[in-house]
Amino acid sequence: MEINTPRVLPQEVQDIALLLLEHPRAWRMRAVERVELSSELWAEHDREIHVRPLGEVAHKHHTRRGHIPNLQTLMGRLQEDKKERISLILPITALPRVPILDLNITVAGKRVYRLPLWEGALLQAAFMRNLAENAGLGPLSEKLSMLLAAQFYYPSYAYESTLARYERLTRYPISWWRRTRKLCNKVDPMREYLSSQLGFVIYDSAYERWVHIKEEISRAVKDYEPEDYKSPTENPLIALPQFAREFARRCRQELKAGDVTDALVELQSLINGAQNVQESEQAEYSKRFLRAYAGFGLRWMMFARCRVPKDSPFVITVSEKRPIVFTRKRSKNPNRNPNMHLLVGKTAWKLITFRDAETNHVSIRVSDPAVRLAHWPEDEQVLADGCAPVEKIPDEEERTSELYVRHDASEARDERLWIKCHLRLSRLSSWMLSFTIGITLTALGLLWWRGIGEYRTSGAKQGLGAKDAAVILIPVAFAAATLLARESSTMGMRLRRVRQSILLGLLFALLGSAFILYFVHHVN
Repeated sequence: MEINTPRVLPQEVQDIALLLLEHPRAWRMRAVERVELSSELWAEHDREIHVRPLGEVAHKHHTRRGHIPNLQTLMGRLQEDKKERISLILPITALPRVPILDLNITVAGKRVYRLPLWEGALLQAAFMRNLAENAGLGPLSEKLSMLLAAQFYYPSYAYESTLARYERLTRYPISWWRRTRKLCNKVDPMREYLSSQLGFVIYDSAYERWVHIKEEISRAVKDYEPEDYKSPTENPLIALPQFAREFARRCRQELKAGDVTDALVELQSLINGAQNVQESEQAEYSKRFLRAYAGFGLRWMMFARCRVPKDSPFVITVSEKRPIVFTRKRSKNPNRNPNMHLLVGKTAWKLITFRDAETNHVSIRVSDPAVRLAHWPEDEQVLADGCAPVEKIPDEEERTSELYVRHDASEARDERLWIKCHLRLSRLSSWMLSFTIGITLTALGLLWWRGIGEYRTSGAKQGLGAKDAAVILIPVAFAAATLLARESSTMGMRLRRVRQSILLGLLFALLGSAFILYFVHHVN
């Protein structure tokens, strides 16, 4: 995969972007996120961020809340236009590493476009360098900075396609043979992925050392983020192909195994050093470094180049569609192998950023009137990003069958929340489906009881009359009408799928039984 050479940003513009990324709550007054579960596959996210006047944030005294050190000096170097607007690169919001559709960003009433992912990854790597220096971990080498940027960028298709050949069973027998070889430890998908992407031979000694370093880093990352097989910060080996491309672009030479080993060793030493920081002044920066490093593996920060007013507030709006993944428990990210709950499950989890402004608001609703949100008082509906239950009571929380609302402005709230959405059909639709299944099942039993049981006990030639069969088969009309009813959304179709399948099976069993009894002369 080829990437464009990143444009060189003015130093003051880059420094302002990093300061705003480091102090998000200083310049964001309020963040309001509205989530609408509109279909079986996608959820619509609309986020509105209210921003303080940046001139006010820069001029506030350092002892007051909402002040960012050194921002005034950097903003003084920027040129204003006739409308007193300045050109900046703003960190808009963090998005999960999932397919995003219909992304639309407006800043101060103007539509803007996000920076390319690679330029954003370079800014994230520069942000990590600042955190490492503030934590007393020393300056990072150019080689390690390139590895960090490659991890934060990480195009995942090549790795996913390699795993698919050895992890998923399909209708083609060759996939069964590949997975059998993998289970017999004859094939390592990771090594095959690296061998196909890197331009040099990987010897056993070097690969074993890389795997050992990867396992050490993975254990450190799992303390801050849930396990995810495709997180490049948890498994830095999957980002090595991108690291090789960037190394060749900057250094004008091909990457070698020794260069990879040096970068991985330095990364391991950096993470171990951050874990061992004891001084109070630097311990907070080291924790922020570890949290940011682990989080950037699951999310990427979206930056946008824009012109904003210097001395007046403005609003940032972001709208996009994200996929909905149905999982029973939020213990880890969904496995790459589909299971029954992913196909017919009714429980979805939504990841919400909840501490990137002074106050955060979130609301979740379902657009289909035939679908409701079900709640149980004893259920753990809201989890922290590490999948632990949230113990902090929010300032406001409301749960109904149509809406979930949460608002909090406390300092101690969690940075991100997993909100559990139990989706159920409306009570009337659910009762009608259950009633139709029950009456169809009763009709099936009655048909066989009257057609076979009474025939044997009475000794008559016909155990069931045609009029009796017609009365018993009346529920077929109800069942057929329920099956043919068109749903208003794919979400409602998903929730009806299991019971409709049961009803369809009973319907065919009922009709088949009627024909069988007719042909064997049990129906007159």
